[in-house]
Amino acid sequence: MINIDITGIPSIPSQLLDEARHAWARVKGGNGTFKDWNGWVTLPETTSDAEIAKIKLTAEKIRTESQMVVVLGIGGSYLGARAAIDFLKSDKYNIVTRNSPRIFFAGNNLSAPYTQQIMSFAASQSLSLIVVSKSGKTLETSVAFRIFYNLMKAKYGEKARERIYVITDPEKGALREFADKNGCISFPLPSNIGGRYSVLTAVGLLPMAVAGIDIAEVINGAKSETSPEDALTYAAARQHLYRSGKKLELLASFEPNFRYMGEWWRQLFAESEGKEFKGIFPVFEELTADLHSVGQYVQEGERTVFETFINFDTSAAKLIIPAGDINDGYDRLVGMDYNLIAKASKEGIKKAHTDGGTPVIELNAESISPFTFGAAVQFFLISCATSGVMLGVDPFNQPGVEAYKKNFFPALDKLV
Repeated sequence: MINIDITGIPSIPSQLLDEARHAWARVKGGNGTFKDWNGWVTLPETTSDAEIAKIKLTAEKIRTESQMVVVLGIGGSYLGARAAIDFLKSDKYNIVTRNSPRIFFAGNNLSAPYTQQIMSFAASQSLSLIVVSKSGKTLETSVAFRIFYNLMKAKYGEKARERIYVITDPEKGALREFADKNGCISFPLPSNIGGRYSVLTAVGLLPMAVAGIDIAEVINGAKSETSPEDALTYAAARQHLYRSGKKLELLASFEPNFRYMGEWWRQLFAESEGKEFKGIFPVFEELTADLHSVGQYVQEGERTVFETFINFDTSAAKLIIPAGDINDGYDRLVGMDYNLIAKASKEGIKKAHTDGGTPVIELNAESISPFTFGAAVQFFLISCATSGVMLGVDPFNQPGVEAYKKNFFPALDKLV
């Protein structure tokens, strides 16, 4: 479970906590339009052993036949999977992996050099594709799918379809039509779960399983957040600070492998709350590295910022500071556990920032594991949806995302 420490912020009024509970009841109960998008709420409890088994069986097929996997998707269709692999395996997964395929992510940009580089890696590797899109018509993913499907047909001919795995709407859309027509193994992206809330579906679980992550434990971790008082307190704390003039939230982790989890969190909160010209702007920072960049702003810039630290128990990783013939002023650290130094640093950072007028929320988790990852995902999903309702917006739509798409073909017509 994820536990919250709010000693670093002004006291939350009790009525705001009641407001958070009421907002969560609306989301959970599916009041109004929310009923069409709250399938993720009960997903940890309703995901069956049979579903987990099918995903694991498919992942084993991919692992057996492939040296390399390309996951095609953008936003919630890839960020959760990449976050899990980086966090639970390594942010250098493709370098250190030995018993699993290398996993690359494409279809999340329109960069020709980036795409060509992945294609060059694929030329000499046995390859599988996992393509994720609810509609099957997402520009970046569709363009990349055309390119990689063509590469697959050149490598495998008609057998290419046996190496393409589709995650899309269960009944309709371009990808559903493709999968059914070609007999591809496919998984549903449930119609009542939006992309950024889908990490605990096959969208996230299939790539995780390919990487050798225990997805049953991920689901078990999510189940641990079924009494979400801490998640609701986090939502209330965010809105309390927002209403007092804090417009920007820095989610800070002290673990480099958390970087893509921070990217997933950023998309989740930005797309859910940034509407109707209001909302907290979410930013991820990596500590202690970013103390030497944005740390100056946090300490002495505009007082519109608050931080959320997420801490993991890393005590099992023992690393002792050795002696050395180095006159750096740190001889007193010799023989100390690296974790003790990190803890002292965290406490020093929190005191400096709160003394300087930057409130700090702390989220405390157990050791880094699939269980903890699942708990963190469900914690943030609950707090995000609740916070959005408290803000007075629909946390499940994204009308602003569609604006650039409407301009695409007119812009293209001017160039051709």
